Amino acid sequence: MRISFLQPTQSFDGTLRLLIELQSTLGSSEFDDFRFAVAFAKSGPLAKLRAGLEEWKQNGKTSQAIFGIDHFGTTLQALQLALELFDDVYITHTGGSCTFHPKFYLFRGSDAARLYYGSHNLTTGGTETNLEAGLCLNLDLPEDVLICDEAYAGWEALLPGQFAGTQKLTAALLGQLVSAGFVLDETQARTVTLLKPSRPE
Repeated sequence: MRISFLQPTQSFDGTLRLLIELQSTLGSSEFDDFRFAVAFAKSGPLAKLRAGLEEWKQNGKTSQAIFGIDHFGTTLQALQLALELFDDVYITHTGGSCTFHPKFYLFRGSDAARLYYGSHNLTTGGTETNLEAGLCLNLDLPEDVLICDEAYAGWEALLPGQFAGTQKLTAALLGQLVSAGFVLDETQARTVTLLKPSRPE
């Protein structure tokens, strides 16, 4: 196992960004399963990952995603793209009792796994420009299989039937979420963000 740190200033100054890490890992022949869970997502990073994700799918590799929809953090455009790009897409909404807030990205193959855990949402800020921090674990299989299985168990614990706030996303459900005001388009979401104070008063 090899552990490396994704330092806050590296993301901010562009020397090491999660978006580039994800693009590189999607292009690796070592891995054939990709799944992740994020609190918030916008269409920008998904558009930049699109070519890699389409090639991933064309090569018969699997992909699954869980998106939080609390606090209007995930947009209509992001979820529309996700339905195109991933085999299975899920949304999680806690109903206000707490905030769905994990961010982790898991890649696995027959001989290796790569796990990104940190503060990085699937947004332009989270994957490119913010001061974000995290860890990258490169695992050798089967030697590190227990660690890998534990990470995957954390993802699977969020699935429908395991966690009450999660549903499988369909186009019909997405339409219902938009109509009910749980998911905004990116123009609306940007307006909501701009209405928040930029610093404590």
